Amino acid sequence: MRILLAALFLSLPLVAFSAAPKVDVYTDEAQAQIRCPQDAIVWFNPRKKVWYMKKSRHFANDGVGGFACRGDVVKAGYKQGRE
Repeated sequence: MRILLAALFLSLPLVAFSAAPKVDVYTDEAQAQIRCPQDAIVWFNPRKKVWYMKKSRHFANDGVGGFACRGDVVKAGYKQGRE
């Protein structure tokens, strides 16, 4: 019984800390739009874990990151960046 409880306890952190969904990164906006034609294309910064819409001054302008589908970055846990 103790072994079963110990095994259950040790397996819990693996479930709780499962990896976030992977974000497909594109080097140009057109490639991303092909992947998700019905979704908005955003610029995301993986270091800061944020994304920006096209109207943002940070869109494709921060030197770090890439283009992606908005739905993918939201599922991966990225937050919308501030202007």
